[in-house]
Amino acid sequence: MKNDYWTIQTEDGVVVSSKAIIAKSIFQKVKGLLGKKEMHSQEAMIFYRASSIHTFGMKFPIDVVFVKKTGEIQRVCVSVKPKKMLFCISYATIELPENRAKNCNLEKGKLISWFRDEESGQVLVEYALIVALLVLGVIVAFTPLMEEVQDFLHEITNYLVDL
Repeated sequence: MKNDYWTIQTEDGVVVSSKAIIAKSIFQKVKGLLGKKEMHSQEAMIFYRASSIHTFGMKFPIDVVFVKKTGEIQRVCVSVKPKKMLFCISYATIELPENRAKNCNLEKGKLISWFRDEESGQVLVEYALIVALLVLGVIVAFTPLMEEVQDFLHEITNYLVDL
C-alpha cells in the first residue's frame, strides 16, 4: 500500500514536512506515533479535531503544533517528552520531530498549510480526466434522448402556461 504523503509549508515557503500523514481512521488516531523508535526530519502526523494529545508510550520527544482552521498557529510545544499530555482547542494538531518547529521558525500567529505531494496530485488530475471523459461519453450517448426530453419539457411548459 502506497502512503498518502502531504507537504506542510509555512506562508513564506519553508517546507516543514514533505512526508506528513493524516490520521484518518480511528486506529491511526489512537496509534499515532506509538511503536516508532524515531521520526525522520521530514515526517509529520496530522490529526483533525484532536484538542488533546499524549505522549504516553512514546520513546522519543516530539514537537506539537496546534492550528486553527484558517491555518494560523495557535500554540507550539517544543521537545514534548514522553508521558506528557497537552490540551488546546484546535482544528488540527501536528506532531513533528523534536526541534523541527524551532528549526522552521514555527510560532504562534504564523500561517501554515498542507497539501498533497505532486505525485498524489497527479493521480487526482488523472481521476478527474477519467470522470470528465465518462461524462462526455454519457452526453454523447444520450444526445438523441436529450431531444425527446427537451420536447417533453417544452410540452409541459406549454401546458402550464395555458393554465
